Amino acid sequence: MAPTISFLSSQRIPVAPKTHNAICNLDSTRAYLTSVTSPYVHVIATSDDHLVRKVGPFGDSVRPFAINGRNTLMVVNVNHFIGFEVGDIRTGAKLFRVPVPGYPDDGVQVNPSHGVGFTPDEREVWVVDGRHRAVHVFDATRLPTRIPTKLATITLSS
Repeated sequence: MAPTISFLSSQRIPVAPKTHNAICNLDSTRAYLTSVTSPYVHVIATSDDHLVRKVGPFGDSVRPFAINGRNTLMVVNVNHFIGFEVGDIRTGAKLFRVPVPGYPDDGVQVNPSHGVGFTPDEREVWVVDGRHRAVHVFDATRLPTRIPTKLATITLSS
């Protein structure tokens, strides 16, 4: 039997083992659940806790992620990858894998990118690069039809 988590006392939601991250949309009608062992994001209706759809599969297990205000797109970090991936919440499809150009990734570090989000106006995506101590900024204005392009890198102090 699949592992489950309970939201309402009478309802259980099947998810992958080791659930880890969860967020709700702005109007609290959807919860988004991930597991460190799964390449999917589970979209749950909060009215009755049913699974609406799974988004993915992404390139590896999903780590931190964010959704846009219209509940149409998500950006996710995945294990063993410097950068982020983009998912279409409406269709459940992965749209793009967005590596950080010029920043090598040997795939050894489990989660070198551990933080991603849209700016409040949703024109940019910012992604953490723990391996190179930087935050990379991407133009997201052409989503969902075109892959985001890198605008800048902000170097962080130790």
